[in-house]
Amino acid sequence: MQNSNVTSNIAEEKNSSSFIIYVIMTLLIFIQQLPIFQGNLYSQIRLLIYLLMISLILTSFFKSKKRIKNNILFYGILLLFFSVLLSVISIVSGNPEFSTVMELGAALGVLYCSASTHVSERNLSRLVLIYIFLSSLLSIILIFTYNLSFQISEQYLVVGKNQIGPLLSYGLLISLYIILYTKKNMSLKVLLFFLTMVSFFTLIMMRNRSSLIAIFIVGIILILKKITQKITLKKLLTLILSSFFLLLFIKTEFFYMILKMISDSLFLNYNVNDLNSLSANRTDVYLYAFNYIKENFLFGELISSNAFTSLYGFPHNYVLNKLVLYGFFGGMPFILFYGSLVFYTAKKFVFKQETTISGMLLLFSLIVSLFEYTYPFGPGTSQFMLWFLLGQDIYREKRYYN
Repeated sequence: MQNSNVTSNIAEEKNSSSFIIYVIMTLLIFIQQLPIFQGNLYSQIRLLIYLLMISLILTSFFKSKKRIKNNILFYGILLLFFSVLLSVISIVSGNPEFSTVMELGAALGVLYCSASTHVSERNLSRLVLIYIFLSSLLSIILIFTYNLSFQISEQYLVVGKNQIGPLLSYGLLISLYIILYTKKNMSLKVLLFFLTMVSFFTLIMMRNRSSLIAIFIVGIILILKKITQKITLKKLLTLILSSFFLLLFIKTEFFYMILKMISDSLFLNYNVNDLNSLSANRTDVYLYAFNYIKENFLFGELISSNAFTSLYGFPHNYVLNKLVLYGFFGGMPFILFYGSLVFYTAKKFVFKQETTISGMLLLFSLIVSLFEYTYPFGPGTSQFMLWFLLGQDIYREKRYYN
């Protein structure tokens, strides 16, 4: 019995050490996005985050007595090795391309570490709350640094908004999940509601359009799932009262001010009657991409002397981007893995009565991937919380083999 207690204490101490590293990584991810570090120390902080991640990967690999049996992780790692092979081919062909390896490596590294480590419910709750508060703090800093206001600017003022967008969005969505689906005390929920509003208005003011669209879709699904879940008298009365106050709110001037802000954030200085203008010239690039894929169907840019990205830039869609980079031969494994993630989030979030935070965040990231090619794996470490929580779900499924 004494030996058992000693073993348990050692395991708990190791897990506590890992948790501390996760907290430090979370802090560094937000520190990296502070405006003061955009031009200074950004690369050094990113390197430190990667070094911490590598230390966790090595610790998990050598100390874990069991290997993880999970399809997402298994096929993801296979895909990572495949992407390394494609990068080698791209170097030989004279069109070096490493972004896919970096994106996959960062996401799968976090997923593997998390799936190998037990984080207690208490510590997991702490980390999630730390993430939410850091997200809100970053929002406030951005507002004052860039003089963001309710008067939406025609220009995009925030540097690195695509890296910052998921950090604010995930904090917002996790807060919404806690408010709707958990039994946390009311004072915390009220605080989280105000923090959610801070992040929401920051996303509007910084004009992170793809994130806003994804938040609206995921938020509507969250609310509808909550409403249709086990209807009780208390829930019915709450719904009636909420609807009443919503109707009153719609009649106010403040509602129309918010509506105008959202409209300006999405459409200001774009021609709503021109899809190419509305998409910031993305649809023209998509058409060029389709033509390029037809002409370079098997291998895309991989062995082509006529690089698409140097002519037209990157098509801002995950699937199209991979077909342009690697053609059908190289791109299909990525598309199949992407499809498995779509199936996973549909199974775990959209069509399941009891939802998971990781499924919610993955759905958000997949929606954004229709407009931004680095999602759902990048950019950089901004997707940390998604892959960390997905790893914790994998760990809790206890799908291991000796």
